[in-house]
Amino acid sequence: MKFFTGLLCFFTQFLDSQLPPLYNKVEVTYMNFTDENRIWITFYEHKAKDHLILELCYDNFEYVTPYKLFRVLPYSALHIILDGCGYLKVNNNTYKLSQGDMFFLPQNVDCCYYPDEEKPWKYAWFDFTGEKASFYGKLLGFSLENPVKKCKSFNNVLMLLEHLFTKALKKTPVGYYDVLAAFYKILDYNTRDYEVKNADLADAVTEYIKYSYHKVDLSIAEICKHFNISHSYLCRIFKEANDCSVKNYLIKVRINEAGRLLETTTLGVKEIAYSVGFADNIHFMKMFKKYMGKTPTEYRDRTEAAKINNA
Repeated sequence: MKFFTGLLCFFTQFLDSQLPPLYNKVEVTYMNFTDENRIWITFYEHKAKDHLILELCYDNFEYVTPYKLFRVLPYSALHIILDGCGYLKVNNNTYKLSQGDMFFLPQNVDCCYYPDEEKPWKYAWFDFTGEKASFYGKLLGFSLENPVKKCKSFNNVLMLLEHLFTKALKKTPVGYYDVLAAFYKILDYNTRDYEVKNADLADAVTEYIKYSYHKVDLSIAEICKHFNISHSYLCRIFKEANDCSVKNYLIKVRINEAGRLLETTTLGVKEIAYSVGFADNIHFMKMFKKYMGKTPTEYRDRTEAAKINNA
């Protein structure tokens, strides 16, 4: 999970710099590639145990002959309906899909899907396999009971696909990680509301503070902004999980680290204050005495005296 989260964050940050802001409603962008019959970008030669994209493809069923029989796929597939309508039959249910819908089919599941005769669909899809294939389906909220859902940030997804398919039409090489990045970006768009348990979020905040306490600008407001949560919600879940407030925990982490630096280094009090996130030296000394019962200088003198006595 940590590996996936880190990789997802990397691709998200990379692509966010290249895409416009998210839209609240679907605003379909005209794409030249949708006039094509079929576009296939394949990576069967690429080897990856964790997650292997086999291909990214596009079919326009105004021209492509549909296959209306049930079959079993030897891989997982994520389809995104770009235009028109069609039908999916799986798990003894029939679903009608239209523009902006997407459906997920896990490996080795009996299924049938085909376009509407009057308004045949155009769709793009990723075929993929690997150890995390089923996990990605669950992460997106799919199951055999719920194989269909709306694609969030649909206009941005269209632009991602346009970028890749246009390169393919121009005979420009499309890199595997370019397609993988688009896949993860689509996951990101569609999992931003993924439910996180309060305890897990509190643990994440605790870890964030442990690795960020030295930042002078680290504050409760900054933590809320980082995790995209409200001040009251942060305080409530953190108190429930740690039996102390976020503010007190942050101060304790900073003061404990300051004590360690006083014991193990020759840094001055001002330098130590800044090293643990205090911009104001006077405020640091007040907080240190409040939590440690001694001033920083008294704490260091006592530590050095103890070392001499124990020598």
